[in-house]
Amino acid sequence: ACSRGQCATMGETLKVRRGARVTVGLAVQDPKGNNRSPYTFNNPVLMQIGIEQPLNQPELAHVELIRGDVNGPIPVRLDNGKMNPEYSNPLAPETTHIARQWTTADFGSLPTIKRMSYSFIAETDGYVRARGSNLPPGTPNARDMDGNPLSDKLKDNVTCDDPLCPPHVEGIVNYDLEAWSDMWFHTNPVFIEVE
Repeated sequence: ACSRGQCATMGETLKVRRGARVTVGLAVQDPKGNNRSPYTFNNPVLMQIGIEQPLNQPELAHVELIRGDVNGPIPVRLDNGKMNPEYSNPLAPETTHIARQWTTADFGSLPTIKRMSYSFIAETDGYVRARGSNLPPGTPNARDMDGNPLSDKLKDNVTCDDPLCPPHVEGIVNYDLEAWSDMWFHTNPVFIEVE
């Protein structure tokens, strides 16, 4: 993330003036070839939408830039000494949102390094981070239309009827097959501090 000649990378803080334009550049490597999946048959989760892609050869389907405000640390305890329920709340703050999404229509299948850019005006302390997956937004039983993951339990609705499907999954996408079918990457945030 850069502004007026100053830059910060993942885990760092970029200090900017209120109203400054911040430009975020992403370079994501999508290596070609096989990963370490023991399965070579087509991903059953993608087969639902007519995409034939071997489980051991996943391809990047979408990348999202996520933004949110930072309002300081959440205290472990409340003033009365009781545990603060917000301290361990797994849900993101209300300000967190997908600021920009890129799909294969934006970056295509080549080259191996996919480059993306996004800019915004900094008004409050915040952060930017990225995530990406091999499953496109709207994939039934896996992603909502924005690309957010759905409950893993929904993958029980996806059958694995390939002759090479391992017997231990009992004909549905679960256990290790579920993990190999749904690949993600997440970045550390870049913090934006407004002075």
